[in-house]
Amino acid sequence: MALPQSHRLVTLNLAAMLLAFSALPLVAQQDGARKWAGNGLQLEIAPLATDVVTAFFIGRDFSSKDARHVAETGCVFRSAIGNEGKSEKDAGIEIDLTKWRVIVDGRETPPMTRQVWADVWKKREVGETPAIAFHWALFPTRQQYNPTDYNWGLLTFALPPKTRFDLRVVWAQGSEIRKTTLENLECG
Repeated sequence: MALPQSHRLVTLNLAAMLLAFSALPLVAQQDGARKWAGNGLQLEIAPLATDVVTAFFIGRDFSSKDARHVAETGCVFRSAIGNEGKSEKDAGIEIDLTKWRVIVDGRETPPMTRQVWADVWKKREVGETPAIAFHWALFPTRQQYNPTDYNWGLLTFALPPKTRFDLRVVWAQGSEIRKTTLENLECG
């Protein structure tokens, strides 16, 4: 059964996005990448430069203006998040980005999630194709991981370029709530 034209475009955009992401870790790890593992969580994040973010989203059918908006206000990081457990005996983990906190000068805010960005794109009258591509590029707001499960995606922290901040990461490991803080991160 053939896919409708709109679905083929989304599928092609997603395939192109995955190919683009495969090269991003090589670039991003040179500057600012952070890895952390413990209590079931495995996390790697790295800031993306504003020109990389702008080009990436122009390539997803965003206007230059909207792509620059993401780059200049999003503080975009690539991420790989997963369960460090190795066997079925290890506990599952659950991530809920609405519980994470971006901390700047003592002020705490949550990261920008898919739902927040959907409202931004609606107000800016962004088309369906780029909005869908953006949705799938972002890390899911909530996700459960069994041992060895992982996922990739973009995290956005609603800060201007070069802003320094701490990130409080919260997750559930089985019935336990776990926290860690990644200090002195810097937006690209």
